[in-house]
Amino acid sequence: MLERRGEGLVGHPGSPVAGLDHLEAKRLLNGPSRNRVLGENTREQLVLMPGAAEPVPLAALFLLDRRPDGPRQPCFTASVDAHTLLAATFNFVLASPRRLRGLLDVCALVAQRRVERILVGPTVDVAQLAEVVRQRLGASA
Repeated sequence: MLERRGEGLVGHPGSPVAGLDHLEAKRLLNGPSRNRVLGENTREQLVLMPGAAEPVPLAALFLLDRRPDGPRQPCFTASVDAHTLLAATFNFVLASPRRLRGLLDVCALVAQRRVERILVGPTVDVAQLAEVVRQRLGASA
């Protein structure tokens, strides 16, 4: 969850559970690790993931786009489309005009920051992706 603090945004830790397709779960867990799998079906596994301990300021927003025909090396493109930001939210839980205003306010603040889509292929592993994102953030500092 993102929260406005003054003119800035902070990201709160999310749920430590991820829904991953079986191939991605295998890649993340480096093989079968049943103690981290909370449940599964034919499409995906629910996996316990390490989470952040406390909120942190938002420096950038990267939207991961993993495709079977994607590139071997991560490819970054600017993403300034408002539809992309709104589609990345859980706007189906909006129960009041106040929550809608808050969502639109946060999306407007995010849009003023660095927002990029990362296109990757199926062979890009998590460690490689994390390092490329770290380098990308360091290059902009």
